[in-house]
Amino acid sequence: MVSVSGIPERARRSRLWLAGGLVLAVVAALLSTVLTTAPASAHEVLLSAETSCQVDGTWTVSWHVDNSEAGANEFMLVRAVSVTDGTLVGIEANGTYDWIVDAAHPDASEGGGSIIAPDGAPGLTFTTPGLSASVPSVTLSLTGFWKYMAPFGLYAQTVTQQLSIDRPADCVDHRPGQIQIHKSTTGATAPSGPFVFDVTQSGQVVTTITVPANGTGTSGDLAPGVYSLVEENAPATSSITPNPVTVPANGVVVVDAVNTYPDSVDVGGIVVTAPATPVTVSPAFTG
Repeated sequence: MVSVSGIPERARRSRLWLAGGLVLAVVAALLSTVLTTAPASAHEVLLSAETSCQVDGTWTVSWHVDNSEAGANEFMLVRAVSVTDGTLVGIEANGTYDWIVDAAHPDASEGGGSIIAPDGAPGLTFTTPGLSASVPSVTLSLTGFWKYMAPFGLYAQTVTQQLSIDRPADCVDHRPGQIQIHKSTTGATAPSGPFVFDVTQSGQVVTTITVPANGTGTSGDLAPGVYSLVEENAPATSSITPNPVTVPANGVVVVDAVNTYPDSVDVGGIVVTAPATPVTVSPAFTG
């Protein structure tokens, strides 16, 4: 056998076949790795949301989750779901199921859980209702789980996605409030009432409040905001506290109105004194 560089020809050929086999094995392993892991980057949890405001200033988030995949077997199970504030309505998670995910699994005996089909149809909509006006934002975290038979074998993937939503600036409490006036009068010449107060806003009279002497009167419903009070035919010594007045949403603001009248008045140079409170005298016993 002819040798090259001192190596027998048969031995040299054996080594070349061995080296070639190793190269092919490495290439096959790399291709296998690529085929096995390539789908992982394609799987996504698709999240979106919209908000709505209620009259009391609370707000609701409507969440929407969809499956990014379209393959016949690529159903997505909601593995975990949570929000930073409030509660979730209309979605269920399953943190333990670990076998094939399809239209029939997991069923109730396997712990339930929301499943989103890979059919391109709308996914699942759920809500976080009744968030307080003091909550500036809320974040949803949702984990999707895929496990199915792929051409290259059994495939499994877990992906977590988050989405944050801010409270809309116009989510404020619009419920009406009221003004309550406590009226007191002093002085012998004080009129018997009732007394009328104009409720104004931006220079316009929006309503009136009628109050009896030394009594209480309450307005009808008023939109939250700042109003001014003007007593009709009030003496110079009248006072209204506070004024202007801020009407709170779904509340009542109390105002004190005080009028002080003199005990006598000058009519054409004649001082007229209000009559004193009459005193009842029992007739004398005549026997």
